[in-house]
Amino acid sequence: MTEVEVGYDSLTSCFYFEETRLKSRTKMVGCRELFCRLGVMPLLFSLCSTVTFIITYSVAVADGHVYPFLPAISDTGGIKPESNIFGFCLSACSFLGFVSVVIRYYQYRFVSENNEEHRPRLVCVNKIALVIGIVSTGGALLVAAFQDRGVSLNMHIVGALAVFGFGVLYCFVQTYLSFKMFACGMNSKRICLIRLTIAFFSLLFFIGNQVFGNLAGQARDRDPPTQKSHDRPHWYPEDSGFKYNVLGNASEWLMALSFFVYFLTFIPEFNKVKMSFSVKSDDYSMLLPFQQSGESKDGGHDDDDEMITA
Repeated sequence: MTEVEVGYDSLTSCFYFEETRLKSRTKMVGCRELFCRLGVMPLLFSLCSTVTFIITYSVAVADGHVYPFLPAISDTGGIKPESNIFGFCLSACSFLGFVSVVIRYYQYRFVSENNEEHRPRLVCVNKIALVIGIVSTGGALLVAAFQDRGVSLNMHIVGALAVFGFGVLYCFVQTYLSFKMFACGMNSKRICLIRLTIAFFSLLFFIGNQVFGNLAGQARDRDPPTQKSHDRPHWYPEDSGFKYNVLGNASEWLMALSFFVYFLTFIPEFNKVKMSFSVKSDDYSMLLPFQQSGESKDGGHDDDDEMITA
């Protein structure tokens, strides 16, 4: 078990977090502590997303709805029954991602509002990161609700661009905040460099997905598939532009994987945070009946006691 001491450093003008380990409880640190803290949220997000993609891919391949070699993520959830699994599970993953984004916002807000030197900039950038994260997780809902075919295709593309485009941007904004919070002792320089590396590769994968996807589409438009291959779902090796399609899909899978790994880096910092919610009422008149009822009961007991004494 770990105790966290929060203090204020007058030299750096910010709050710091100092961990002290209890000697008598060191054996309790592990999975039990992890699942009792907020670090479980990014962990669940990454695990649930990975399991969702594995299940839908397996079902789609087993039913012959996609070619087994690196189909697009959306193609693995485009036909029933895998589309039902894909839509439901991706919606749940979107919620977990949204909760992680909100926790991250409040965690940085607590530290940034007490950083006298960089407070205005950090508060502003933290709000921008919140908006970007909400747009990205909201895009996942569009991807889950609208399939990549028919009249739903345009909305599906908008959702996918929101997920990946704003997802890459969110990684870079969070990396910037991580370097700013390094002076406060909130994270290490090593984790800042790791996040910068992941963000950089996610950008490369995003560019690769867009470039190779467009090349694959152009090649297929120049040489449309035959009627026989057109009846088959999605892409097959005999289709023009298949190699470009595979490269674009590989970039998409790697980009999604980079997002999951990036969120996993939040776990140590989330475990230092405790959040609570309180319910308050501005109208205390609603409590009067309960108070009067309690007073009447107390009065009744007093009368009974007096009668017994007499």
